[in-house]
Amino acid sequence: MSSDIGDRIGQRDCGIEGRLAVRLEVSDGAVRAVDISSTRPLGAASVLEGREVMDAIKSLRLLYSLCGTAHTVAGLEAAEDALGIAPAPAVTSARRLLVAGEALGQAMWRLMLDLPQMAGEETAFDALRDARARIARLAKTVYPRTDWVRLGGAGADPKPAKVTAFANTMEEIARLGIFGPDVRAAEVLATPEALAMWAARGATPIARVVRTVLDRDLAGFGAAATPPLPDLDRKWLAEQLAGEAGRAFAARPEIDGTAYQTGAGATYRGHPLIVDLTQTHGAGLLAQLAARIVSVDALITDIRKIAGELEAKDETAEPGAPARASGAGVATVETARGLLAHYVEIEGGRTATYRILAPTEWNFHPEGVLATGLKGAGAEEVSRLKEAASLLVTAIDPCVQFDVEIV
Repeated sequence: MSSDIGDRIGQRDCGIEGRLAVRLEVSDGAVRAVDISSTRPLGAASVLEGREVMDAIKSLRLLYSLCGTAHTVAGLEAAEDALGIAPAPAVTSARRLLVAGEALGQAMWRLMLDLPQMAGEETAFDALRDARARIARLAKTVYPRTDWVRLGGAGADPKPAKVTAFANTMEEIARLGIFGPDVRAAEVLATPEALAMWAARGATPIARVVRTVLDRDLAGFGAAATPPLPDLDRKWLAEQLAGEAGRAFAARPEIDGTAYQTGAGATYRGHPLIVDLTQTHGAGLLAQLAARIVSVDALITDIRKIAGELEAKDETAEPGAPARASGAGVATVETARGLLAHYVEIEGGRTATYRILAPTEWNFHPEGVLATGLKGAGAEEVSRLKEAASLLVTAIDPCVQFDVEIV
């Protein structure tokens, strides 16, 4: 790995999302304390308060450029929950498609660009650029004639065959940039032995990253027993995000004192490969990286399933009128980094309260999966510690720029 990893972290534009600082205190060859601080403007959603509902929702993409589609869908569905609007099934499926496409693009970004760069490898930039260009056109396959950002939906006109073709193309791009030409994802992700053989061949940049992790005995680095975030009851979640106490919960979420993990490492914990890796090495760096790779294959499969749903649905009705002018609503959306929640209170067509709970607040909680995993980690070589910690942060994925400091 390159020795200047810490200087190259997170050079992407992350809008207003801010930056994380991960500070590791080392003594006697081990990490004794982990401090995670953030310049993320956790109260940024307050700028949406007092505005007309659609004005607030359309501003989400400007505030959160990296996950703009997921935030927009969460905003729409929270407002629809508040106003008693029930989108048609095809609209719900179309939105899921757009969120899955965005998540797929971001998972590919990490695997084809960020992680290889950090490990001093060449990137799969051309494949990534092709993928992102196709994802940018994905909305046209379900909303070819109109803007989809409307309460109740915009009257989806899906083209299932084009959605399936998109999934097929993304599978080919994943082969070129992640798995290797003529290599099926299922072969790589079958067993730890298959993963190791694929890594040893080093046909793609991310395969060589995994090989480095194995060669340097970092498979179990940062292993934590943090449980995956359970399904959250909507009423309970709305109660946690409401009122003044909701600000504190959105900034530092816990359930009965536990900061859960969300994202690929939690979502795919039950995948046979991740189960085997965790049993052998713990839920550390290798398991987190493998889960990120699994997510690409899983998201492509999800997109194919959505194409089948759209094939079976005939959506021609216009969205219904709101049942009320005021109310409170909550919505959750699964993003590349984990569960995103939006809570809104609407009064007379305007947003009175707006709260956003991002997956970063779970995963980079002071007692979350990263902090727990790094405490006690071996630190005989400070430079190697910084490299390994940086890879772990990226595999868990905070969605913002970050720095790792060793003291």
